[in-house]
Amino acid sequence: MVQFEKLVWKTDWNTGIDSIDQQHQKLLMAINVLHRQFDPSTDRPQAERLFDALEAYARIHFEHEEKLLYQTKYADLANHRTQHQDFFSEIKIHREQAKADSELNDAIADMLAYLLDWLISHILEVDMKYSPHLLKAGVK
Repeated sequence: MVQFEKLVWKTDWNTGIDSIDQQHQKLLMAINVLHRQFDPSTDRPQAERLFDALEAYARIHFEHEEKLLYQTKYADLANHRTQHQDFFSEIKIHREQAKADSELNDAIADMLAYLLDWLISHILEVDMKYSPHLLKAGVK
């Protein structure tokens, strides 16, 4: 089973855009809550509901981010959207694995590890690229 430890927000992950930083922190909290609330004895429908909630919030965040990038004419918006679409494709794969896997706990742990890795690398490698653009455009 993949080991998972609660992750705490680091100020180095701030983009400087308040609304985006707050949403990133909420996504991290949602992943931590998902881990804390998931119990291997929990039935699959409960696991699905937890992931539905996390995925729904990710959609809200991505739409907000993309709207800001569109309004400020961010040159790499198409690539950024593709990154978001890839995230949902990967989540779909993990969800299918969790449905088919007799070891639900392992499948969920793998998905949690993916979510954390993706969130951190996406913020540090992708979102930090648009931060100067949004700040220059007056978004704070």
